[in-house]
Amino acid sequence: MLGKKNAVRLRRLLDVMIPILITQTAIMAMNFCDSAMSGHAGAVHLAGTAIGGNLWMPVMASLNGILLGSMPIIAHLLGRGERQNIGRVVRHTMLLATAFSLLLLVAGVPQEDPAVITAAADFVLYTDEPKQGDTIMETCAKWGVDVFVHYSFPRHLAYETMSRRVAVMKAACEEFGMKFVLETAPDPTSDVGVSGAQAYILEQVPAWVEKYGQKAAYFCTNDAHTEPLLKRLLECGGYFIEADLPSPLMGYPGALGIDLTEEAGDFEKILTKVESAIVEKGGADHFGTWAYSYGYTLSAGLALHAKNVLDCKSELKDMDDVAAALQVYSPKAAWNGASYTNATTGAKSENVFLIYQDTYIMGDPGHFMGNADVEIPEKYFTVS
Repeated sequence: MLGKKNAVRLRRLLDVMIPILITQTAIMAMNFCDSAMSGHAGAVHLAGTAIGGNLWMPVMASLNGILLGSMPIIAHLLGRGERQNIGRVVRHTMLLATAFSLLLLVAGVPQEDPAVITAAADFVLYTDEPKQGDTIMETCAKWGVDVFVHYSFPRHLAYETMSRRVAVMKAACEEFGMKFVLETAPDPTSDVGVSGAQAYILEQVPAWVEKYGQKAAYFCTNDAHTEPLLKRLLECGGYFIEADLPSPLMGYPGALGIDLTEEAGDFEKILTKVESAIVEKGGADHFGTWAYSYGYTLSAGLALHAKNVLDCKSELKDMDDVAAALQVYSPKAAWNGASYTNATTGAKSENVFLIYQDTYIMGDPGHFMGNADVEIPEKYFTVS
């Protein structure tokens, strides 16, 4: 027998345990039902449900964590008889949870295709890879480039926006009278690893330069490939407009052998030092980048934009407001962007936006290309 005292303790335990048990079971049952139902529709639908569930779980867990954190505070206030303060704690908790949920639902640099993430976030911002295909070709045409060499690997080319960029580059090359070459390089996540992939680039670039000539421009889709590519182009000749995710930190410090410890966090000083090293090695007017790192400006700019939205100073989906927030962290560069366009249907998304920064060409002196003012041909919006 439990005894009267133990029975009371057990009843109190069950009073707390049963609601928690029901809640957790319901959450798991929801995921189970989602998988069971989508599994009947097919493997693609099942995969989409799994991705959506993984995107939703951090949001739910974060909000629950904030709300659960208020429970011991309320319990202490209740124990001390300070009931008048409980309402204030509840209100502040709800405001914090609401604000935090908004920040989580503002997505930058997502790895999922737009069609996948559009339903999981309120606002999504990508590099405008399809338009990057045209702006890079515009710069190549101005430089007199006659061959454009794009190299990547199957995993990257399976991404929608990356594959669309390749299609735009190919079409633009034809329009500008340039030869388009698609080369394949090892995936650093494969068995060869990063070192093997970089060794391949170091070995291949001299052969490519000999094959395609000094007026060829190069582009790669992988960060690990960028440094050895830049290193060899500085030695052998050729053009490099900008990286996949452009930044003066993308490949340049390693390729140039420079230390940016003292300049850390100051992108204008970083760009100046990188540019000086490029000029010193004879690469003036052959290499470009975004003056302000895409990763840095997007992270800081989106955080500021979210804060402005919470303060009722900005509209969440107003691109002018987004550009203004990005401009705070990239004062000398211009931005442009537009809604994501579905290449199949031509429909524009209401919450997925693609942006790009003006390309900076390093030289003596360096200069912006004015790409943010370039009107992208309408036909490229649906090229795939």
